[in-house]
Amino acid sequence: MARPTLSVMIPTYNCAKYLRDAITSVLEQDYEDFELIITDNASTDDTQDVIREFTDARIQSHRNPRNLGISGNLNRCMELASGKYLRHLCADDALLPGILRKQVEALETHANVGLVTCDMFITDDNLNGRDRANFYPGTEHGKKVIRACCLSFNNRIGGPSNVMFRRIATQGQWFSPRLQWLADIDFYSRILETADYLNIDEPGYLYRRHESAATAILSRRREVQQQEEFEFCVSRAGCHLCHSSFLRSRISLWKKAWLIKEMLGRKSRRAALRFCRDKVLGQDTRSVVLGDYFGVYVAKTVSYANSNGIVSIGSGTSINDYTVVRIENGPEAYHEASSLLIGENTYIGEMNNLRAAGGVIRIGNNVILSQFVTVVASNHGIDRSQLIRNQRWTRSTVTIEDDVWIGAGCVILPGSHIGVGAVIAANSVVKGRVEPYSVVGGSPARRLKERP
Repeated sequence: MARPTLSVMIPTYNCAKYLRDAITSVLEQDYEDFELIITDNASTDDTQDVIREFTDARIQSHRNPRNLGISGNLNRCMELASGKYLRHLCADDALLPGILRKQVEALETHANVGLVTCDMFITDDNLNGRDRANFYPGTEHGKKVIRACCLSFNNRIGGPSNVMFRRIATQGQWFSPRLQWLADIDFYSRILETADYLNIDEPGYLYRRHESAATAILSRRREVQQQEEFEFCVSRAGCHLCHSSFLRSRISLWKKAWLIKEMLGRKSRRAALRFCRDKVLGQDTRSVVLGDYFGVYVAKTVSYANSNGIVSIGSGTSINDYTVVRIENGPEAYHEASSLLIGENTYIGEMNNLRAAGGVIRIGNNVILSQFVTVVASNHGIDRSQLIRNQRWTRSTVTIEDDVWIGAGCVILPGSHIGVGAVIAANSVVKGRVEPYSVVGGSPARRLKERP
């Protein structure tokens, strides 16, 4: 019997409730040159009864004598598969019509592409409601897509139900049983180290969101998630990129220091913190984030500019520990070139976040920003028909004039203009114009008195 072009693989464990939808969605595709391999990972429910309902000759059913774990069952599928192209489908998901044909055609047409993905619709337990989730668009060099995942601390490729890949592109690689949260993106990244990436840029399946899903269970294990994401970014993108992102995550500062110390082999938490200050975000660093549409320099008398972003930091500027200064622009941002201009003798305290994603931030001379200040010069839309992350970002301007003091914990919103000599009380939220030499406070900030 001739080998099929495509092997569709459904690894399953106690998913009898959903498995019928998954199998049916494969058999009803308009592409027929495939085998369907179902590997039952020692289920204790009615999985075998559901499989026996189907008599299609292309189905091969296998039951593991013991539970191999999620990665082990994904690997077992690939061991049994004989096709030139391989594609997993989670047992609780369902393919959309035409996706197999479109992904096979993409691999047949683009010889350098080792992995082709698709977008998806997120549904409820009954496959109702369709919120679209998009992944990295178009065709791109594989290493650039890996880098994009590290920069955003996010899976930009997709999971097992998104991806079809060439058997030859795996080069004998398997899903790592050591990883729980990132086994899929780790496997796909090893393919993309030597091959190109392609997204057909349309939804290819229904992602069923329910409390018993493996992703939902693992997402509640925050320490495992953070540890694996950190390790992935260290190994794939280098320390500078991952540290600047990791330090903005929500676990405690000391936990971050401990994880960094473990990864770097440092002797103490203090040493790890000092490393972050001096090497990642301090004045010895030539670049915090550098890419095709990222550009930030943190050092004295440095100006960086390209067609996408502009960062100018004046002489005498001091930028302390864990400060994040970020400029970004690119095909996903929907905004014009960004700029961040900081005047002379400006002091920016610890753990501030100055973000100009499409907007302009202008900071004058002799300005002090205390700890935990956030300055944002852009905002996203509020269209209810789109997910927040798909909203168009609007360009705005924040101007902070000379001789201004901004207290700890303040938030400066897009469109703000803080006049010369103003004082902003701690924990204030500023939107609009602050008159020169006025003292303001509150949320929203209002004028309290005039500066003496």
